[in-house]
Amino acid sequence: MAIDRLSAVAGVEAWRWREPNVLLLLAATGGIFDGQPIPVCGIHGGMRTARALALVGGGHPAARGIAAGLEARSPRLQDWSPTLARILGLELPDADGLDLLEWPELQSAG
Repeated sequence: MAIDRLSAVAGVEAWRWREPNVLLLLAATGGIFDGQPIPVCGIHGGMRTARALALVGGGHPAARGIAAGLEARSPRLQDWSPTLARILGLELPDADGLDLLEWPELQSAG
């Protein structure tokens, strides 16, 4: 019931379970879940950093998974930290963004 209600909220693009008791909601492109004023050029992931050119190549085992994630959704700059941390075996539990290798695990809210 919670998933149905939360995914019906305007601006929710997708969702997935982050942990058994933590639900991750992904805002639609250009959306945020906080009503705080955004200072001009003052935040990570602001409108000036929203678009990024992403090229994936090489023979690393993660390359195909990242490419599949990029085909499904344009990346945001904050998505690279959790993605690269996973590949390097690092933990960044407080990092903003979505691990691009997790994108296929998300469920559409629409």
